[in-house]
Order: sequence, then structure tokens, then C-alpha cells
Amino acid sequence: MLNRVFICVWFTCIVLASSIHSAECKSISLYSSNNPSPGFLTNSSFPENPEWQANWGKLGEMEPPYIRFSGQHNQTKNWKAVISFPQMPFYVSSGFLELKVRATQKVQIKIALEQAENNGLAYTTSINANQTHKLEIPISSLLSKSSLIVKGVSIELIQIPANQYTTLFLDDISFSCTSTTPITNTVLKSSDTLFVFSETIAEKAARTPLDTGAMPISYALKKHSDSAQIVLRSLSENQIVMTENEHHILQAKVLEKPSSPKQSWKSWNECLYYINKNRLNDSLFANPKVLFREANNFSASYNYQVIPILVGLFNYDYYLCNQKNSDSICIQKHLESSKIMVSGFSSSFIYGSKVEFILDPYFITTNQKTMPEIELFLHNQWVSLKIRSRITHSFDSLGLHSIPVKLYHGSDIIETTLLLEVR
Repeated sequence: MLNRVFICVWFTCIVLASSIHSAECKSISLYSSNNPSPGFLTNSSFPENPEWQANWGKLGEMEPPYIRFSGQHNQTKNWKAVISFPQMPFYVSSGFLELKVRATQKVQIKIALEQAENNGLAYTTSINANQTHKLEIPISSLLSKSSLIVKGVSIELIQIPANQYTTLFLDDISFSCTSTTPITNTVLKSSDTLFVFSETIAEKAARTPLDTGAMPISYALKKHSDSAQIVLRSLSENQIVMTENEHHILQAKVLEKPSSPKQSWKSWNECLYYINKNRLNDSLFANPKVLFREANNFSASYNYQVIPILVGLFNYDYYLCNQKNSDSICIQKHLESSKIMVSGFSSSFIYGSKVEFILDPYFITTNQKTMPEIELFLHNQWVSLKIRSRITHSFDSLGLHSIPVKLYHGSDIIETTLLLEVR
């Protein structure tokens, strides 16, 4: 009888111990094609700044977007970058560091964890050119102690030859089956004023970049030839001229209902692509592609708890056909004027239920002298967000949230819905 009781107790202890152990076994995704969160470079000797959401198509088992480092040096040397992600720092004690790597040249790569207490150990391997390698590195082989605070992931390429242009791709970076404890993030406090609003004049193209260390993004190539631009400048009051088909595509896209937070986030940049490529000058307005990237990097720097509202407001012209010949080719056309107002979030997701929405003129691109008014539908009521102001909002649950947004400019009103994932 005693033996039977002992066996039952012993078996129960095993089950409890197993359940406790399995509860600790979880994964933390730092970067993936489904969660392409830009990181921060705390240290880098790579020739160029990384592209955080690159798309060179499918690279073996690597799906876009992914992180891309590229460049060349004029001398043989090691290239090293320490990347910190929004979820960091956290304690780690077990499991595996997993990631996919690919390079355009055969390289030797060294991977380590940036630790708060002291330098850890490194894992070194060779990867063949133009092959995607999936690495699974035991955490125990990277720690100098049984558990440490991890602040970043160190990636180093060994002795890259002089003048050899090399590209490195990284994707699906995660800690799998690891017992981790996040360090409490205290970014948002009601008493904090973390962001000082800029004195940017929104209708001017030139502005001081928020990230002075970032690589500049040039304007997209203009569609109109140099000779066509000379003619159109005298005809178009707005200095933006597109085809009738582009006009219809743009107007439909502004009102398109997003299917996912990611699609909702990308839509702002996709809409302004048509405005950008049909401009007749480079100095007409702030480069939307730059603002789109900088807004996302800005949110990442606040651990995705501060979301700038992106706004595009433009008057533009488009060709309307007056007369077609027997082959349905337009032989006479004139310019018509139109307008778009489009809003967007800097990110498709936030961390935690509390978020701060901000409206700064830096994140407004326009060819108008007067600024739009904006309202967000939060807690079942419309809340006005003025220029150089903020709204702190708490969501009541994790998951997908739809946020109606209204833009007002003169007598024009447009209402759209933006999606945001709360993680």
C-alpha cells in the first residue's frame, strides 16, 4: 500500500515537473517575414546601413521581407553589427537561437549574443554563396553563465576581401524553446513627455531627418521625360500630372478597405507612389518614401508604443480624353484637377495595450498651404488630433483593431479605416 502511494506521489511529481518545464518552453520571434520589425544598430562596421525590409524575391527558404546588409571596403577586414530588437533586453537561460542566413559570397560568419554583464561566447560557421542556411545554435554555447540579460544579437563576417561587394541576408531570427523573462518596459508614463514636436513646415520638401545616421532615400524616378516636363510645367498648376487610369486607380486605392494590418500599413506608401512618380520637380513636397521609413523607425525606437500618423494631402492633374479616333486612341485631351487625402499608421502593430498617437508636421507631405484636420474614432467617439498634439489610448484587448479615421480639408471630408494589431 505504501509502495503504491509512493509510486502515485512520485508519478504526480514527474507530471508536475514536466508541466512546469513545458510551460517555460516557448519561442520569441525577433524578426520574420510576418513580423518584419526593424531593429537598432548599437554597433556596426558594415560598409552600409541595413535595409530592414528588403525584397529580392524568394531566396530558397527565405521569404521576403528580410534584413539586407551590403557593401564593400577598400581593405580586407571583419564586418560586424550588433542588432537590438524591440523585445530586448530580456533574460535568457536555455533553448536555441535560430536564424536564416544567406550571402552572395562564401563567407565565414560569427554569431554571438550581446550581454549586459560581460562578453559571451561565439558560434562560427561557413556559409556557401547564394545558399540559404538555417542555423540552430544552442543558447548554452553562447552564454558565459547559466543565464544572462541579452541586449542584442551580434553578426560578424570574417575577413571580407578588399573591394569585394558582398550582400548578407538575415531572416526568421528567434529564440526557440527558451525560458525567458522580459525586462519591464517603462516607455509610456503619463508624466513623461518623450517626443518634442518639430517645427517642420509640412508643405516644404526640405526637412532635417529624424535619424541623421540613416541612408538617404532619393525620389523615385519620374515618369515624365525631361522634354515632357518642360511642356507640362506650363500647363499644370499643381505640377503633378498622371493619366486618367492612374487617377482612377489612386482614388480607388484611397478608399480601399484593408484586408490586414500589414496591408493597411503599406497602403499609405502605395497611394503616394502615384503622386511621387508623376511630379514635375523634386522639390515640390517631402519624399513620401523617406517619411514612411522614418515613421516606422521612429515607432521602433519607442518599442512600438508611439505611433505617428502619416498624412498625404495633394492637389494634382490628370489627362481626360476629349476625342478618340476609330481605333479608340485618344487624339484630343485636356487636364482635369483632382485631390487626394490619405492617412496611415507608422506600423501595423503595437506592443502592449497602451499607445500614444501623435500628429507632427514632419510626417505630413503635401503641396497645400493649409493643413488638414484629423479625427480618430476611439472608445466609441470621434477624437480630434491637432497638429503637434498627442492622444494616449488604451485598447481593451489584444488582437486586431479597426480604427476609423476622418480627414478634413476645406469642404472635403474623407473617412477611411485603418487596422492595427495589438500584441
